[in-house]
Amino acid sequence: MKNKLLLVCALLGSAGAAVGLTACFGGETGGGHTHVYNRDIAEENYLAAPASCTDRAQYYYSCECGEAGTDVFEYGDYGAHSYGAYTADNNATCVDNGTETAVCSVCNDRDVRVIPNTATGVHNFVNYIYNDDATCVKNGTKTGSCQHCDATDTVEAENTATGRHTYGEYVADGNATCIENGTETAKCQHCEATDTREKADGRLFHKYENGECTVCGSRRTEGLEYTYYQRGDYYIVTGIGSAKDEDIFIPDEYNKKPVKSVKGSAFAGCKFIKSVTVSDGITEIGNGAFSNCTSLGSLTLGRGFTDNGGYIVDGCTKLKEIRYNGDLQGWCAIRGAGFDVQNCKLYIGGERVMGDVVVPDGVKSIVNYAFAYEGITSLTIPQSVKKIGHDIVSGTDDVAVYYGGTLSQWCDLENSGVVKNGFYSLYIGGNKVKGDVVVPEGVTKIGGYAFSYIDGIVGVTLPQSLKTIGRAAFSNCYALESITIPDGVTVIEESAFKSCSSLTSITIPDSVTSIGSSAFARCSSLTSITIPDSVTSIEYGAFEYCSSLTSITIPDNVTSIGNSAFANCSSLTSITLPDGITVIGDYLFNGCSSLTDFIIPESVTKISQGAFASCSSLTSITIPDSVTIIGNDAFKYSHALTVYCDAASKPESWGATWNGGCIVVWNGTQNDEDENGCKYTAVGGVKFELKDGAATVISCADNATQVVIPSVVTYKDAEYPVTGIKAKAFNGCDRLVSLLIPESVTSVGEKIFNNNELTVYCEAASKPEGWHDKWDDLIGIGFPVVWNCKQNDKDDNGLAYTVVDGIRYSLASGVAEVLEQNDYVGGNIIIPAKITYKGEEYVVSEISGTAFNGCDSLKSITIPESVTEIGAAAFGDCSKLENIFVNENNTAYKSVDGILYSKDGKTLVRFPINKKIISFTVPDGVTTIDINAFNRSIWLKTVTLPETVTAINDYAFYMCRALKKVNIPDGVKSISGNAFGSCSALESITIPVSVTSIGSYAFMNSSALTSINFEGTKAQWTAISKGASWDKDTGKYTIHCIDGDIVKS
Repeated sequence: MKNKLLLVCALLGSAGAAVGLTACFGGETGGGHTHVYNRDIAEENYLAAPASCTDRAQYYYSCECGEAGTDVFEYGDYGAHSYGAYTADNNATCVDNGTETAVCSVCNDRDVRVIPNTATGVHNFVNYIYNDDATCVKNGTKTGSCQHCDATDTVEAENTATGRHTYGEYVADGNATCIENGTETAKCQHCEATDTREKADGRLFHKYENGECTVCGSRRTEGLEYTYYQRGDYYIVTGIGSAKDEDIFIPDEYNKKPVKSVKGSAFAGCKFIKSVTVSDGITEIGNGAFSNCTSLGSLTLGRGFTDNGGYIVDGCTKLKEIRYNGDLQGWCAIRGAGFDVQNCKLYIGGERVMGDVVVPDGVKSIVNYAFAYEGITSLTIPQSVKKIGHDIVSGTDDVAVYYGGTLSQWCDLENSGVVKNGFYSLYIGGNKVKGDVVVPEGVTKIGGYAFSYIDGIVGVTLPQSLKTIGRAAFSNCYALESITIPDGVTVIEESAFKSCSSLTSITIPDSVTSIGSSAFARCSSLTSITIPDSVTSIEYGAFEYCSSLTSITIPDNVTSIGNSAFANCSSLTSITLPDGITVIGDYLFNGCSSLTDFIIPESVTKISQGAFASCSSLTSITIPDSVTIIGNDAFKYSHALTVYCDAASKPESWGATWNGGCIVVWNGTQNDEDENGCKYTAVGGVKFELKDGAATVISCADNATQVVIPSVVTYKDAEYPVTGIKAKAFNGCDRLVSLLIPESVTSVGEKIFNNNELTVYCEAASKPEGWHDKWDDLIGIGFPVVWNCKQNDKDDNGLAYTVVDGIRYSLASGVAEVLEQNDYVGGNIIIPAKITYKGEEYVVSEISGTAFNGCDSLKSITIPESVTEIGAAAFGDCSKLENIFVNENNTAYKSVDGILYSKDGKTLVRFPINKKIISFTVPDGVTTIDINAFNRSIWLKTVTLPETVTAINDYAFYMCRALKKVNIPDGVKSISGNAFGSCSALESITIPVSVTSIGSYAFMNSSALTSINFEGTKAQWTAISKGASWDKDTGKYTIHCIDGDIVKS
């Protein structure tokens, strides 16, 4: 037994120790055993510690012999808490019983239990809110809510009486009239206080008797026609009805109902109406309501007027004033088309608007023509304005515009074109926008008309941020010479650079895909332009009237070219269309009078009407089989042209007048003769008809200047002697200055020229019999024929002729005279002091009477020291002439600021027509205003003459259409013939008593002239010698003499 026990102990090893095994020996003789405490018997006799609320009961492990060991184990559930005495929590509310709490002495656990029947029934009110029920005399209340139930408590809120009255219904006081709304009164609902106020829409109707209100004296015209508008419950004035009054008063009530509008054309053509007054209640006047009321002189608009239907006073040629009874802010906000008037004064709120006008801050838009009225010299626009209508100021008044924002904000405005009839000066931040303008970075669009018609812009630097150049953004910047369009710009909108007449070249970046309509139209100095491959379309009229453009290459990617895109590019000699073009649009090359070569791509299927009309230098063109449609007059007036058609005959889809009278050769790839058996060729711009072995001149390119007709022409290796010139062969050759006719020509038709500014050299000794008696019918005095020109260079008067740098001269005895030039002479002309002809020098001493008359592209001329005589009309009708310069060594003339004077300064000889001066003061010392001195001046509005002036010669101010004011100083004895003829804006003039004669037609057609202030008596006025029709077709003027008035009958 002992050995077995030892074996078990060995096997158990340390495990035995884990369960408290010890040796158990019994008996004295060694018969005992070793205790093993491995029994977990949960009995009372082994209980080490009883269970509590935090621990389970613990028991001793025991030996099989029943003896308990010292190690313990847990067994059973946790015991109960040992709570002490309960204490009341004092938390009973109005609706809930309170509780009491006991604490466990072992674990501090709390036991809460309800104490029955302890709810207090007492509320606890909190969060009082004012009820806004205070009155003018009584405190209001406030309400709290119980924290424990839905009960509320409302109590008086101390010191909350408002003192503000609560008025009940307003009752009319019965004091309204037709001009006053009257009052209405209400009583306070809480006290005896009352409130009286103006009654809205309380005005009573007028009490009219014989067209006049007996209460307020306001008037209405009886007999007008009205239409009731049922939906709006008001009347509309629809016509003059039976009324015959010269002064029309339009009321704002009829038949006890309001009148709110005047129908379009209601009074149109009523020529007897002299004034119109519109009542305050009228809000709208329809299109053309008073149009062509040719006697209308005054229009008064009520303060309620808000809607302008457009063209209200169109054709009212005698309208002199518009009066608006509202304020300046209301005037700016009137919707619609505005009033397009001439020489008219504006009154707002009874005061004339003139001088410096300031638009109130807060105004957001300015209506069309808002301030294009007489006497307004400057306009200040606040930053609040976001939209500007068109023509808001008049350019004939040398107006200045001051903008309260930044240049960036100006570029962002919705702008429809600030100025009417001229230019204006723009000031931003107090600085004038002129010279080289730099648009700030960050600007992405130059808004429409942003810089249009601004005076003095020479160059523009655009930011790299720019994406769009808006409509007409730089149009009519006449001084703009250069501009670089940055990469990134994708859109050039219509008319963007239109009429930038000083712009010579421009490069379009390859980010641009479309060139807008008229984008570069009338850029008359533009000689070259680069169109990038990115461009796919060129819109209508894009380069129209670019008269200096000589050539242009259109990229292959362009698939669409708008109508008239290159019309009237009169210097354009060649242009190549890309193969992708299918349509040559209406009038695309109309007026390209220098175009000599043109190839129609085989991709083209349609040539539209007028496409090549007036291409007078184009001598031949081939129409491929691909063309299935040709519009009427496609080649009209291209009189030098022969059209070679691949087609054998005219297709049905070609217009009846498609060729415009040009010669046509059918089956042109196989044939070169027309149906009359004639062949055609061109040499040096001259077109010849070849038939029966001889050549006849039939036409010449319009751009030809100096033509030598050969005696023989060669065509396909065959020679044809030139024997004839057909009638009118050189009609339209307005640039022709010299023509040589060879002796071989034996037949010349009638009136071969329509140009007088040329010299004809004939090899024949005298007119051959075969020449028509009127072959030179249009050649007059001074435009000679030189016969036997091989042996002789002088005409019958002994004068020789030459052309130097495009200028014609006559030569005799070492002296040269500048002759009458053709109208195409232009640009900046410098006349030399001497010219050389056949090795001899000739001094240029004279500029003939009409030398440059009608040269409307002439910008400046420099006169040398040698010139001693200048004709009276030498610079007449030069509409672009800005400066006349004179060499300082000239002994007869001098120039001051580009204006021509006699050397002694006593005679003002010529003020250039296009000199951009609005108000001009003639220098002291000038005694004579010469013939034509200011004739046709475009810009002049006022001229001040010094006291030294004694003579105003013929036509001195003739057709100065902007001229409104000129003083005639004491000392002037005569006003010569036509001196102020056709000065259509001249309203009044002061004539001193020194004047003893007024020439014929002196004021003829000065239709605005209504006042002549004569500084003498009526008898002295009658004694003045007056030429025939001196006042023909003037206005109905009054002569104000010092002893009374004389009214024109």
